[in-house]
Amino acid sequence: NDGSWDNKDLSKATSETKCVGNDPMNNEWRRACWIGYEIRQHVFQTLGFTLTCGIGPNKTLAKLTASYGKPNGQAIVVDVPKLLRETKISKCRNLGGKYGKRLQALLPSTVEEPTLDAVRQHVAYNDIVIEFGAESAKCPGGMIPNLLSPRRLGPRKRLP
Repeated sequence: NDGSWDNKDLSKATSETKCVGNDPMNNEWRRACWIGYEIRQHVFQTLGFTLTCGIGPNKTLAKLTASYGKPNGQAIVVDVPKLLRETKISKCRNLGGKYGKRLQALLPSTVEEPTLDAVRQHVAYNDIVIEFGAESAKCPGGMIPNLLSPRRLGPRKRLP
């Protein structure tokens, strides 16, 4: 392998990839699709296991995106707001139980659908820190810090 991406057939990998959003994929995303496809094929040929691959701008979003590729496929997120609007809190790793319920309790009562987008829009990072503690605010799978900017402080709902 000469390492040149020009020699790779990216069409099969990208054609088998489910896309979250309507934006066209650029070459970097196509390469990521190819890498995911090659890894999945190698694992299947070597070990006989099927894998699902999520491709996104960070680990958290890639994990969320992987559910769109199940079973034995891959998905890429090119429209992050759409992914956040469609993903319920309970569907996130480590947020299906007590952490998720505590996080949902921080949402205003006017929120109809407890999605990650609702958390991003209505919950300030410092409220997460107050509810879960400074170290624990990072804990639910690293999900919350990757969705909420610490700069988005907003007013506190409760005093510590």
